[in-house]
Amino acid sequence: MTTLKVISAGLGHWTIEDVLDLAEGRASVALSGDPKLRDMVDKGVEFIRKSWQEGKPIYGINTGYGASVERGIPEELIEELPAQLVRFHGCGLGRHFDEKATLAILAAG
Repeated sequence: MTTLKVISAGLGHWTIEDVLDLAEGRASVALSGDPKLRDMVDKGVEFIRKSWQEGKPIYGINTGYGASVERGIPEELIEELPAQLVRFHGCGLGRHFDEKATLAILAAG
């Protein structure tokens, strides 16, 4: 049984070789255990939670994207927003990416 290389996601940088290893199934990803990363995530979550409770606009969560940023999203449609964004950007895409290309795109994003 082959042991996969584990690539840490967090504050460091990935190489093109890391992306290729992920896309070709030679590596897996694990969230970094770096306390600085955990602190950043916690602060971000708290900021969003507080903004939500105060009824403030939060880009891409309760607002539109890009030029539609000024458009508020009704609360009953918020859960649909990410799926609608994917559908919108999928229009006219052209050929579908194969599995390796898809994994590489996700890893590099």
